[in-house]
Amino acid sequence: MTSHSQYKKPMIKGVAALLLPLILMLTFAACSGDNKDKNDPKKEVSQKVTDLFINGLHGKVKSFTEKVYSDAVGVMADDPVYISKNSYLPNGYLKEIASLDMENIVRTFIHRYAKDSIIITNILSRNDTILDKKDFIYLLDKKGVRYKMLSLDNSGNLMYNADIKNNEAGFPVEYKHNVPKEEERNKLPCKDEKTYDERNFMISEQMYRYVPSTKTCEPTGTIRHFVNDERGNCVEEKIIKNGNMLLAKYSYKYQYDAIGNWTEKTRFAHTSDSLEKVTMVLLRQYEMY
Repeated sequence: MTSHSQYKKPMIKGVAALLLPLILMLTFAACSGDNKDKNDPKKEVSQKVTDLFINGLHGKVKSFTEKVYSDAVGVMADDPVYISKNSYLPNGYLKEIASLDMENIVRTFIHRYAKDSIIITNILSRNDTILDKKDFIYLLDKKGVRYKMLSLDNSGNLMYNADIKNNEAGFPVEYKHNVPKEEERNKLPCKDEKTYDERNFMISEQMYRYVPSTKTCEPTGTIRHFVNDERGNCVEEKIIKNGNMLLAKYSYKYQYDAIGNWTEKTRFAHTSDSLEKVTMVLLRQYEMY
């Protein structure tokens, strides 16, 4: 297990920080508790699909370490802007996500499981000093599908919650955030809609924002469209505004290991004159059970 205390020394050199969302996966939820049985892989876990499956991983992955670089020069200099490690239980469920950024900030998401919930504690720390701690809880229905998320502050008070709608396979098609304090409602998308193809690969995503003047949840007008390969990995992404205005276009290329897990992912940005520019390189190393 990789805890926040194991990231003591700065691992990243002087490059502009690139803070990647952990959720989504960041958007896994949790509530703290000291029941050790909840982290026992021998106990029944009711989540419908494993995290290895959700993340498109093959084989009995114990963990993978991911380094993110801003360009090919950063790769050659081994100068990452972001480092993370995902650890899994033997049954394929997430155990922990730990990440380190340029500011030497460690974000740790510790996952624990009960029959009707997924429990995640998010710890923010620097040099072994805890800066903040929040708990999330995902509630599971009888089929093991997430239908509710609760976010609690370090005192256990409810910050916000989300209602989750899923397709028949158990993949989320809508997150609807409910924030009690109106002045904080514009800090999160009020709604997030996703669509999938027949293989349950995500092909589009649209965000909604809270509009204070009308007190309504309105679409931003921007939609992300995805094209996936046969493995379910995104090979093309387009960001479209107002139905026909192309804001950005990206393509992705991968290198794989012998069992089909990608070890290198390169993102190319396409300009209006069709030139390609490398804007991100991700390298992964796997540890197997």
